Amino acid sequence: MNHATSPVNGGKAKVALDGDTALTLAQKGRGNPFDPANYGEIVKPGELVDIVELSPLTLADRRIYNLLIANAWERIGEPVIHRIPKSALKGTHQGNERIESSLLRLMGTIAIVTIRKGGKSFKRRVQLLGPSDESLEKDGFLHYRIPEELIEILRNSEVYARLKTQVMYCFESKYALCLYEMIERRIGLEYKQSEEFTIAELRGLL
Repeated sequence: MNHATSPVNGGKAKVALDGDTALTLAQKGRGNPFDPANYGEIVKPGELVDIVELSPLTLADRRIYNLLIANAWERIGEPVIHRIPKSALKGTHQGNERIESSLLRLMGTIAIVTIRKGGKSFKRRVQLLGPSDESLEKDGFLHYRIPEELIEILRNSEVYARLKTQVMYCFESKYALCLYEMIERRIGLEYKQSEEFTIAELRGLL
């Protein structure tokens, strides 16, 4: 298994000759998402925004997951092991013990994602985070994987949210962060001017 260290770099969506610039994975993050004091943007695939958590996550869990996505972004479409300094997750105001708790919840959370196969819609149940190895040193590294079933979804993603990390760090409620992500996912959609949710659907997404 290959290893990858993938910090988010500034820049615009890459230009491609085969017309794949509309794909989510062709987009680029901006700034430094790991420092709450600096400007940063995280590209989050829409499929990871509109998910139904069978085991509820906390505000800290979702922030950490966003940072893990940002760190892995350059090679998130490949089945590699990603590496991030544990100190990079401290912007979530979490100690090592709380970070470990968040990782355990993320690894144990099954999300329901709607996918298209053969022109038909399906519900895929998938883990948000694969196996991880955490250094026992206080300032060591975390090695983690994105499940291959999730990578398959991300490779075909065409809808995404651009999350401003200075905004993300300001929220004091998980529900506020979820709503912010849902709104950002829908900004710029050309062919969808409105969307309706049942109360049950909205509760599931929040």
